Amino acid sequence: MLMANLILPRLGETLIIEPAEEESPDVLFEQAFEFYSAYRIEQDSEGNVLIMSPTGGKSSLRNNAILFQITEWATREGRGQVFESNILFVLPDGSKRGPDAAWVSKETLGRVPPEQEDDFLPVVPEFIIELRSKSDRLARLQSKMREWIRHGVQLAWLIDADQQQVWIYRQGSPEPEILNAPVVIKGEGPVSSFRLETKTVWQGLR
Repeated sequence: MLMANLILPRLGETLIIEPAEEESPDVLFEQAFEFYSAYRIEQDSEGNVLIMSPTGGKSSLRNNAILFQITEWATREGRGQVFESNILFVLPDGSKRGPDAAWVSKETLGRVPPEQEDDFLPVVPEFIIELRSKSDRLARLQSKMREWIRHGVQLAWLIDADQQQVWIYRQGSPEPEILNAPVVIKGEGPVSSFRLETKTVWQGLR
């Protein structure tokens, strides 16, 4: 059971709540979803609930720059839909994850039962982007990226805007490719025509 006096994550940090012995991970997630409704929430394959604080100004601005570009591209292409960070995808191992941006083909979305369209989506996106914030532990994000790929994501980008560095994870590749200060990040596979221009992603508030 969650404590009556809630512990709140500090700005940019993640609070991890582990299920008690014999406690149902699903029940824990439902409680957290109710009590921490103002926060981003995920659940890993071990049943641990991750409570993430709202992002700071710079991260929000950068994520918006990413979403603007990928949404504009997806609208032109007309082959899929873009989802922002409040989405949760239910992955095959039962974990519930939400990237900063995701593209899902219309074919994949067609497998979502109509009665579940307003719920967490039980599908794996083809393409996702994670944006590292100042306090995000790199090792934790890299583990999450490998998890996305393991569950079937075809292409995944981890972007560290402060360091102007990008890790590109692909299906079938044991290690990510690392790009240093790219001007453009080129899409592949299902998003081969997408190009992310990094100028607005690298910049801060000024």
